[in-house]
Amino acid sequence: MLSGQSILCFAPDPWSDLWRNRHQIMSLLAEQNRVLYIEPRPYLRAVVGGTMSGRIPLSQWVSPRVAHISQGLHVYRPPLYAPLSGKEPLARMTRTMRQNSLRRAMRQLKMETPILWLYRPDMADLPGQCGERLVIYHIVDEYLGYADLEPSRVEQVRARERRLIERADLVLVTSRTLLESKGGINPNTHWVPNAVDYARFAAACDPDAMRSSEPADLADLSHPRIGYVGALNDKIDYSLLVQVADAYPSVPLVLVGPVRATTQSGLGGLEALHSRPNVRFVDQVAVDRVPNYVAACDVG
Repeated sequence: MLSGQSILCFAPDPWSDLWRNRHQIMSLLAEQNRVLYIEPRPYLRAVVGGTMSGRIPLSQWVSPRVAHISQGLHVYRPPLYAPLSGKEPLARMTRTMRQNSLRRAMRQLKMETPILWLYRPDMADLPGQCGERLVIYHIVDEYLGYADLEPSRVEQVRARERRLIERADLVLVTSRTLLESKGGINPNTHWVPNAVDYARFAAACDPDAMRSSEPADLADLSHPRIGYVGALNDKIDYSLLVQVADAYPSVPLVLVGPVRATTQSGLGGLEALHSRPNVRFVDQVAVDRVPNYVAACDVG
């Protein structure tokens, strides 16, 4: 494992969001390295609209940029006063302001010549800005297939991703399909499948632990139980879940995770599930409680 390195992880979601492989990987790397988890850069339209509507409180404009999570691990929140913008000269000015803010945070944490760990095609502009010694591009999804990607932007995203793959010193992919579609661009591309925190899940499956750690919000549900744990976003086959709920009307269908659907089909599917009496929605739970919810279900 790496040790004694500085790692800048530019993440596509906040640290407090649903726990994903990047949270797990950076937590482990932080045991022997200095890791700065950088939350998403804000966009001008979102900042202006969020501030005017009150969704973004004024306190966030002056809140501390760096938060300590654990030994070796810090989270950095990019400044709202320097959002991403596509128009020059504003884009050039805010880019300089973001760079200066991040460099101050790096000096505060004594981070030099870091490893740049990137996760999305829209981060293709970052290599070369941080004095990095190495660039890693970690591909966890086929971003060209996202439901909210406008057809007019597909080629733009494709070009950005290719540029980032070509620029990276190391490319990691999480599936064989991604290895086939991305592997012919950079010879240093490797398949690293997603894994699991085995010890934590194994402990939750111990019979004694299962009895003592039954989630309170499932205690009233009979067995057997059918469960799903994860984001309820536009990738979910809601028609399949509705069919499952209807096929087993006396069996609880437990859906654990934040609701993130935005498309008409996704919202329609959620509405149909809410109308089924045997469907139980549970909001996002703490990562250390996820194994208990999995263990509390009989079919996943």
